[in-house]
Order: sequence, then C-alpha cells, then structure tokens
Amino acid sequence: GDGRAAATYLRRAAADHVSAAAPSDAVRCLREALALDPEHLPSLMALRRDAAHRRDLAAIVEASAMEARVLRGREARLAALLRAAELARHDDTSTAPPPNRHVRALGLFRQALDLEPGNEVAFAGLRALLEENAAHAVLAEALAARVAAARNPFEITALRLARAELLAGPLSDRRGAKAELETILQKEPQHARALARLSDLQYEDGAFVEAGELYLRRAVVERAPEVLREVLVRLGRIYTQHVPDPSRAIGAYARVLQTEPEDREALEALSDLYVEVGDTKRALAVTEALARLEREPARRLAALVRCGQLHERAGDLRHAAAHFRAAADEAPRDVTAVTELARFLERTRDHAGRRALLDHSVGLLRHDVERGRFDLGTLRALVPLLQARGETRAAAAAAQLLAATSDDAAEREAARGWAAPPPRGRRLAALARPELDERTFPPALLPGMRHVMRLVGPYLAKGAPDLARHGVARGERLARGQAARDVFEGVAAELGVADVDVYLRSPSSGVGGSETSSLRVEPGERPAILLAAELPALGGRALRFAAARALRLVATHLDLLLAVPPAEAGALLGGIIRQFVPDFRHAGVRDDLLDREAERVAKVLPRKLKPDVMPFAVESAGAFDLEALHAAVRDGANAVGLLACGDLPAALAALVAGSGRTLAPADLSPHAEAVALLRFALSDDYDELAQAME
Repeated sequence: GDGRAAATYLRRAAADHVSAAAPSDAVRCLREALALDPEHLPSLMALRRDAAHRRDLAAIVEASAMEARVLRGREARLAALLRAAELARHDDTSTAPPPNRHVRALGLFRQALDLEPGNEVAFAGLRALLEENAAHAVLAEALAARVAAARNPFEITALRLARAELLAGPLSDRRGAKAELETILQKEPQHARALARLSDLQYEDGAFVEAGELYLRRAVVERAPEVLREVLVRLGRIYTQHVPDPSRAIGAYARVLQTEPEDREALEALSDLYVEVGDTKRALAVTEALARLEREPARRLAALVRCGQLHERAGDLRHAAAHFRAAADEAPRDVTAVTELARFLERTRDHAGRRALLDHSVGLLRHDVERGRFDLGTLRALVPLLQARGETRAAAAAAQLLAATSDDAAEREAARGWAAPPPRGRRLAALARPELDERTFPPALLPGMRHVMRLVGPYLAKGAPDLARHGVARGERLARGQAARDVFEGVAAELGVADVDVYLRSPSSGVGGSETSSLRVEPGERPAILLAAELPALGGRALRFAAARALRLVATHLDLLLAVPPAEAGALLGGIIRQFVPDFRHAGVRDDLLDREAERVAKVLPRKLKPDVMPFAVESAGAFDLEALHAAVRDGANAVGLLACGDLPAALAALVAGSGRTLAPADLSPHAEAVALLRFALSDDYDELAQAME
C-alpha cells in the first residue's frame, strides 16, 4: 500500500525484466512505478536510459525534463535542464515550422535561466534559437535581460551592440537603438563600433549636427583608409550641404586629398569652398588639378570655366583667356562656356572676337535645327546666345517654343515672362516696302519667277476654285461675323487682297494637292481657303498665322504653284517661259505636260503684257530645282505667317494641326515644313524683319 515502496519493488522488477531480455515488460514496470510515485528518481533515470538505448530523442527529452523537476540540487537540476534543452534543440522528428518546432527547447532554456539567470550556456542556446527563428522582438527582450544579469563589461557592450542592431534593423526602433549606443559611449567615448553605428544612424535620420560631432570623433580613432575616407567625405557633405561650416568642410576634404590626391569629389568640393571663403590661390590649385583629371565632359567643362574665372580674379588675363578658349573649343554649343568667353572678350574689348565666337556657336546650333537634330537643350542654348548677339526677337521665338515644350514648370514660367508674343501680332502693311518684302522670300524662289507670277497669275486664276476634289461643300463656308472669318478679313485688308472665301473642312474631307494638310489655298477668281477643322480651336494667333500664310500666297499669285505637285508647278512656270524661250525644256517636267501648259498660257496671256513679262521669263529660264522651288514658295508664305502672328508655337501648331504631332522636338524633327519655319524663326532675317515691322 505504500506507493514509494511499491515503486521501489517495481523498479527492481524492471531490472529483472531487462536481465531476462524483456524490455517491454521493463518499461511497463517503470511506468507503473512512476504512476505510484511520480518523483521516483531511479525509475526516471531508468526510463531515460531505456529511451537512449532505443534512440528515442523525444522520450529522452521528456525523461530529462522530469528528472530536473525531481532533483534537489540546483546544479543537478540545471544540468538536467540543459541536457534536455540541447536534446530538444536537435530533435528533428517534428514537422512543424521552425518557431513551433523549437518551442520545447526554448522553454527548457528559459527554465534553466529562471534557475540561474547568469548561466552563459543557457543564454547562448536561447539566443541561437531565437536568431535561427528570426524572433527579433523576443531576442531583443532576452538581450536586455542578459544585460541586466551580466557582470562582464565587455559582454555587456557586445550585448548592447547586438540589441542596437536589432532595434535599428528588423524592429525599426531607431530611437531605442540610439539609446543603447549612447549608453555604450557614455562609458567608452571612443568605442569604434558604437561611434560608427550611431553616427550612421544620425546621418541617415537627418540629425546632421549630432552626426557631424560623431564623425569628428570617428575621424580621430579610425585607422582603416577606406573607412576613414568615407567618414571624412560625409563630414564634408554635412558641413557643406546641411550645416554650413566652411572651415570644418575644408579640413575634412583636405584630409581626403592627403591620402587620395585624385579624389574628384574632394577636389570639386574644395574648389567651391575655397571660392566661397575667397582663397583664390588654393581654389585655383585644386580646380586646375580637377580639370587635368576629369574625363566626364560636363564636369571638365565646368572646371575649365572656373579656372578661367579664378585666373581672371587673380589678374592673370592671359591664362584666363586660355582656359575660357579651351572650354569654348571643347564645347562650342555649351551656353556657359561660350557666354563666359564672350563676356571676357567684351571686357578685354575684343569685339570682333566676341562676334565671331557667337556667330560660330549660333551657326552650329542653327545647323542642328536645319538637319532636324535638335532638342530642348538646343533651344535652351539658343535663347541666351541669340540674346548675346542682340537678336532679341529670334531669342524670343526660341523661348516661346521652350515655354511650350519644357517639362520644367519654372523654366516654362520664366520663358513666358519675357518672350510673350505681340498682343495683336505685327501688321503686314510694312511689306509694302520692297526691301522688306524681298527678304521674306527664300533664295530658291528667284525674283524673276515671282514677278512672272505677279504679272501672269491673275490671268491663269480664272474660273471658280475646284472644291469638289477636296470634299468641301458650299455649306462649309464661314459667314461674315464668325471669329475665324474676321481674322482673315483683317489680314486681307493689311495685304490689300480682295475678298476670299474661307471654308472649314470636316475631319473626313480629302486633302489633295501638296500643301500642308491643315491649310490649303485653292486658286480661282475668288480663291478658296480651306482650313482644317482643328485650326480654329488653336486660338487667334494660330488663325492669324494661317490667314497671313494663305493670303500671302493669294497676293503674290504663288498659290497657283503651291496648289499642285512640284512637277505641275514646274510645267506651269515653264509654260510661261515658253512664250519667250520657245525651246525651253526642263528635265523634271514631261514634254507633253509642258506643251499643254504653254498652249494654255498662250490663250490667256494678253499681247500687251508680254513686253513686261519677257525679261522676267528669260531670267527664269534656267535649270531650277522643282522640289526646292515648291518648298521655297511654301516656306516664304510660312515666314510671312510667323511675322504676322509673332508666336512660333502657335504657327507650328497650325502647321501640324490634325496630324497627331505635338510641338516636342522629336515630333517636329521629321516634319520638313515645321523645321523650315523653325529655322527661319531663329534666323537673322526674322529678327531684323520683325524689328522693322514693329
């Protein structure tokens, strides 16, 4: 009846069963013994040995844990718990994910620490499991508990560092991490790792004053060259960009150059800093070193320009000129390089050199536009360079397009501020002056050809315009009083053109001919001007461009040439020449077409007019280029349109209306007519004509 005594006898029975090679009976007896006396240590130990004999790790763990509860001595209990915990840690029979698979081991290590908080083995096991399972919050708590229990100052520091990394990283508690690091530095002010981590945290969090002080302390103790370089560079950045202190920044970057004389960041920064504090001599030394070392074009250019400025400040004009010239030679399209050299040449009274420089740079940029190889950078460069040449109207045209296409809001606003087009455009009555009128025509359109068309055109434009082939009906004619029609009537009065009809084509209407799809003139006794449906929505300036372009063609009778393809235009002009040069031929025009036009001209040309026409017809009887002639007629009309409206973006928008193109350089570059108009807008002729018409 005594449970303890019964357990003893059952233990003996189990031993006999083992001797009799009956292990299952032995285990049964041991379990019965523990049922009667749960704290019967010999039975527990026997069960553990049996489990070990069978290599049943889970059973060994449980037996060891039960032993730990039964044992009386603290050391014995601790040993049993640690043994059980280590065995549980390596038990791979569980199929649960890592955190749950190690729950038993974690619990046993915690029991060991409860029994002896300072036990290093138990803490090491617990920490390893928590790290393995990424239990960051629990690990941070365990580290804090260990800090409280530890006595070794080196261990405490290591624990605080580890805890700071956890808080700063996975736990996102940067304030807590800083507190741990500051605690370390209170006891060890020059602790390298704590200084490094805390300074980086302060820098990343924008606490630049605190970060600067910490980096200064690091710079004293750091020995690794690559790390010291980063520390010094960060010090320089702090005291230049965030907490301005030129003396400290200079000291930091100067130390960088002591070990790395070709460090570009340090050289650039020192160049700026020495200029800021007025130390021209040192600024010049580091800037010249930077100019020699730099390979990236933009940076090298900036260094050369600064060298020139510093030499100029030091009174060495010869070396200043050499550096400015080198910069302009390397980048003749760069605004800074060219304008600095131009300023220097003006200061030294070399006005011819300044003009030649600006002419060369603007010429290169204009050539880029002419070839269709331009972008916003080209426009940005042209604006100040044209201004420097005194061509304010051409500069305004470039600025207008820049304002319409730039993706920088501040740049758009600045460009609009000073490059606003004339409120009501420019009056075209000034074209009555022959010297102005002559300059609106491209060179490919010879004076003789213009005079031929002026004299003969009225007789060739008999009859009504052919609207049917363009899909336009009489019902689409704009009536008087409509805004678009009023614009055309006003321009017609300026040019002295009789009344014309203006039609608004529907989007589905055909185009025909060879003119731009947004605007077309159909010749006749009362010419018809056909506008794309999208044009009126572009505003008054775009309409004024369209009106001036179309009515200029009507006024000069060049609409007859532009209304047909180049070969037919050549045949028409050749037919007039044939009246005076009977054997005239043109390689680009079929003989039958030329014969037919000559016959038509002979029927309508009055005999009394022939003496007036003859000198101009003979003058025109050369091997002219049909495509160039056709383009010249078009471009001359566009030039007058731009002069009239004074708004380059509006003019270009009118040209590309309905085509799906935008005013972006990439869209305009393939459009020959738009490029030609842009080229004129940036030319000396445009600037002078616009000035004369204002």
